[in-house]
Amino acid sequence: MTEVSVHSIPFQRVAKFTQIDIDYATDPASLSEFISLVPNLSNFGKALANRSIYPTERELLVDVLLEQYAGAEQDGSHCEAFLDPAHFTVVTAHQPALLTGPLYFIYKICSTINLAQQISAAHPSYRVHPVFVLSGEDHDFDEVNHLHLFGKQYKWATPQTGAVGRMKVDGALVQLLRDMESVFGRTPHGSALGSLFHRCFEKGRSYGAGMQRFVMELFKDTGLIVLNMDDQRLKRRFADIIEDELLHQTSRRLIEQNQQALSARGYKPQTYQREINLFYLTDNLRGRIVESKEMYQVVDSGLTFTREEMFTELKMHPERFSPNVNLRPLYQELILPNLAYVGGGGELAYWLERKLLFDHYKVPLPILVRRNSILYLDSIATKQRRKLDIPVQELFETQDSWIAQWIKAHAVHEIQIDEEQSQIEKALDAILQKAYSIDPTLGSKYEAEKIRLLKDVDHLGKRLVRAEKAQNETRISQLIKLHEKLFPDGKLQERHDNFIAHYLRHGNAYLRMLISHLDPLFNEVMIIEESVSE
Repeated sequence: MTEVSVHSIPFQRVAKFTQIDIDYATDPASLSEFISLVPNLSNFGKALANRSIYPTERELLVDVLLEQYAGAEQDGSHCEAFLDPAHFTVVTAHQPALLTGPLYFIYKICSTINLAQQISAAHPSYRVHPVFVLSGEDHDFDEVNHLHLFGKQYKWATPQTGAVGRMKVDGALVQLLRDMESVFGRTPHGSALGSLFHRCFEKGRSYGAGMQRFVMELFKDTGLIVLNMDDQRLKRRFADIIEDELLHQTSRRLIEQNQQALSARGYKPQTYQREINLFYLTDNLRGRIVESKEMYQVVDSGLTFTREEMFTELKMHPERFSPNVNLRPLYQELILPNLAYVGGGGELAYWLERKLLFDHYKVPLPILVRRNSILYLDSIATKQRRKLDIPVQELFETQDSWIAQWIKAHAVHEIQIDEEQSQIEKALDAILQKAYSIDPTLGSKYEAEKIRLLKDVDHLGKRLVRAEKAQNETRISQLIKLHEKLFPDGKLQERHDNFIAHYLRHGNAYLRMLISHLDPLFNEVMIIEESVSE
């Protein structure tokens, strides 16, 4: 792996982040009433003490993990460590996006592994394991069925419906993987990655199982544990809370209270509260459960249940009940001996709405840790940045700002007319004073004339800038091209590009580099540049 240099800038200088994200990333103590502990290394001692006294069904967790790891290159024996009450987790989670989807999928995992290593080193009496939870029960397929690679979008088109994790690897996905492999060329790690595709995404296997295997294999040397929580035994452990939700709609009341408190601080609600925050789940269906006249209905399915039938269904088939975004954090924390959740700004914003819900069910709320946000410059982009003389601290500025600053610094001719504009305005003001002293009506007329003249001068200045741009067309084109590479479609790079482009060049060394540098307790945006020879 090429050496890298790491820079950073404050969150406040990135316009694309929300205010609640910036506030929590830079000053989590300001939101202390909505969290358990401020995310710093010393507070993990308190989290370990708090979680140690909370009962966790470790045998159940190990049984599920051993079954899910059967047949993987790792045999899952490392998961047996959870039988020891001195072993805990830090967790991140995501939907099974197509081959990980945008870069932040990978960044979340690497941040979590780094955090687990830090806590274990700081508290040697305990061992903390990084865990990735595959949220395969979501059914928003359009959100996860594509990725962007080498300037092209690859999309999985399938008629399947229901939870994404339960969909099957079909001919369309197999062909899509072949199409992607065809552009790998003679890259150093293309053959190994293609082989991994074929091992993980066998036709007929559930897509969730394939993605679980894919993440397992990518991170098999890091200690990461990958868990799919769409499991009957785990759902049975959650059944009492499911029953309470069906009977009393507890989550809506408590989350709305939290949302009102956050709204009073100027933050908008992050999630919409249904009366019942549960779905009914089968292989081809994930439908919202609603109650009407003591009957339960599954929206858009025709399925109805009496109360007695619904609770019999829950007892016999807990796997058919799926918590939505409002209850999923509670389900996750009930199962895992967890200390922290590592997530992006949007995720943590909705976790901040859950404090009263966790308190009500007496489940420990984990420490909320903001994952690292990164702008990554490969060696080509680094060379271009230096050639174009763009300061690292200005990288997140707009394309227009880049161009304006470059022209100001490199113009062949003097095009700044600020001083001249100031002198003209002073002269016009002096004339106006004389006009008002002679005849106030004449002064009013000259006031309008002054505004017109200043506009003409401003237009002249802009024409000078345009003329200078025309003489530097090549450099301006290079600036635009680099900006579009770093901010594709105007988005943050981490929300658009896929990791494969970097993996093809560097293989697992790329992941090891990220793990070593991504410290989620560091509260600034990171800029990582591949080194280049001068």
